[in-house]
Amino acid sequence: MFGGHPFGGAAFADHRQVTINLFFGFAISIDLEYRIYVATEELITAADDTPPSQPYAGVLDEPLDFTWSMLGSSGIGGFITGKGSTVISNLDGRFDVLTQRYATDGQPVEVRLGRVGTPQTTWPIVLKGLSSGEFINDASFEISTEDNAYKFDVPASAVVFAGTGGLEGGEDLAGKPLPLCFGWVLNIEPPLVTPNELLYRVHDGEVQAIAAVYDQGVPLDLDQDYATVALLRAAAVPAGHYATCLAQGWFRAGSVPSGTVTGDVQGAAPGGVFAQTTVDIVLALIARASAVNVPADIYMPSLAALNLIQPAPVGIHVSHNDTSTVADIINLLVVGIGGYAGFRRDGKFYMGRVDAPMGPPTKRFDSTNFDPNPTKQKLPDGIWPPPWKWLIGYQRNYTVMTNSAGAVSDARRSFLAAEYRYAQASAPAVKVDHPFGKDPDPVKACFRDQADAAAEATRRLALYRVARGLYSFGISDRDAALLNVGHQVFIRHARGDLAAGRNMIAVEIHHKAADNGATITAFG
Repeated sequence: MFGGHPFGGAAFADHRQVTINLFFGFAISIDLEYRIYVATEELITAADDTPPSQPYAGVLDEPLDFTWSMLGSSGIGGFITGKGSTVISNLDGRFDVLTQRYATDGQPVEVRLGRVGTPQTTWPIVLKGLSSGEFINDASFEISTEDNAYKFDVPASAVVFAGTGGLEGGEDLAGKPLPLCFGWVLNIEPPLVTPNELLYRVHDGEVQAIAAVYDQGVPLDLDQDYATVALLRAAAVPAGHYATCLAQGWFRAGSVPSGTVTGDVQGAAPGGVFAQTTVDIVLALIARASAVNVPADIYMPSLAALNLIQPAPVGIHVSHNDTSTVADIINLLVVGIGGYAGFRRDGKFYMGRVDAPMGPPTKRFDSTNFDPNPTKQKLPDGIWPPPWKWLIGYQRNYTVMTNSAGAVSDARRSFLAAEYRYAQASAPAVKVDHPFGKDPDPVKACFRDQADAAAEATRRLALYRVARGLYSFGISDRDAALLNVGHQVFIRHARGDLAAGRNMIAVEIHHKAADNGATITAFG
């Protein structure tokens, strides 16, 4: 059953932490001065439990109706979405006052699964996320819930130029975010912050290197680096040269440019450590731009495993004209490596890659624990019929230029004219069995090197050319509580291609506690 803790006597907008704990077994708590305790059945906790000797009213109708998914029309992977709701009975009108005095959005939500009579502190977490609002009527009090990805719905670059002059830029930059560079980025067009000083900013913070600066495609010579931007502003930079302040992400040109000024940057180096793999860049972004704590709120084993199998150098730039969120940037990075990222049931951020499932599985399922039995689903359009070719991008050119200076070499001119270069892997033989085999759109990945892009193209070709299936099946509450999207499961069933059993990846989980179960969709 469900039980829980309560609302307080002060408005949610006050500077107090609010928590909502929905216990599978079960409880809801919104932790303020005045508390409301509800459960699916009446109960009283033990004297040595947390909370101790606490009665719960049996008015919790739907503890959890929630879906996590990395299944999309174009394929599998990317940023995992997690949304749902919790419903409490309001037939007696006890929550009517909340619409006038309280708001729940942005407050923590915790759902646990357990048995009455056992300590609630030992019950496993089924969801640890956030409320995104509430709706109260004569019958019910419904809390909209999201996983902690809600914390990533914030600008990747939250600091903006004031537009007041000097290092804050002019009116043309007012309100625009400071640029960011992570990893290896090529030919970005940074904002000219102080025109009379020819002072440009590439990143809000320390960078590893500003490896090159170009005037209309022609490289300038590096003068020297300065420890502070104040020293850089006071320096005399020779004509045809540029000087840097790597510690704060700036450079100055030594003479008035004849055209567009661009640069190649080796980006963020928090604490002097250059972040250049997908995992390291994601961690650097989370640490600087979100309310998620590193490493406390991160499931670090998953990130270590991904860094081991995908250590390729990558890069991404967030310009001063870009309003992308933290979730947007993470999605772009993980899609490029065929991976996924999101939040586990316990509220911790995790990452992985969509690979052929080889086991060992987190859980095994067969006729003894299906409810209902597996049903085959259509594969996403992007991977069925199987693609016979993959194109993976690398060395993104952030400033496409078709009017570079005459002194620019033919090779450089060719580079500047295209946004991406693409590595290819193909297998025309796929079209023998599948004449309508897919030729998917190129993947706009963030790789620095052609070899790494080619390796990813080859990996995807091998993964998706093999006959694979997509199945949905029902399982119990307790079995579902063990699973996160991305976990491997083993499925055996009498029908079709499951007769011998097969390892699969959970790509979607819909947990509906009122039905005492969940529906899993698995790929493999």
